Amino acid sequence: MLDFFIINAYIFSMTSNLSHSAIPPDLLTAMISQFISFSLRRMKGEEDKALRLEMGDWPEKYWNFFPQSIRLLIADFLNGKMNEANFNNSLDITLQVLQAPDPSKRAKQEDIRPHGTFSCLLNKC
Repeated sequence: MLDFFIINAYIFSMTSNLSHSAIPPDLLTAMISQFISFSLRRMKGEEDKALRLEMGDWPEKYWNFFPQSIRLLIADFLNGKMNEANFNNSLDITLQVLQAPDPSKRAKQEDIRPHGTFSCLLNKC
């Protein structure tokens, strides 16, 4: 299990200069899951340690890498503005939109936001 986190950290370090749409969806989902697990203090110490050995301050690197739509969802979830089921549903939709190959096929962010679930991230609207 620990190897997965080391591999994940390595892959992220190799692709950190790519856009989020160039990252395989499974990897982006794993990164989000790790970030949530860490933020909710569910992550085991050895997992955090392995990631930090590979990447340094990985939570900050992940956060800065996530597109704003993902950061908004995470912030709302961690601040109790949506439950886990709503978070997961919104995350699935957002990831599908981000991975759409043709920008003309991408839905506008307003089209995928459940009404009233997004707040301004760190009071910056």
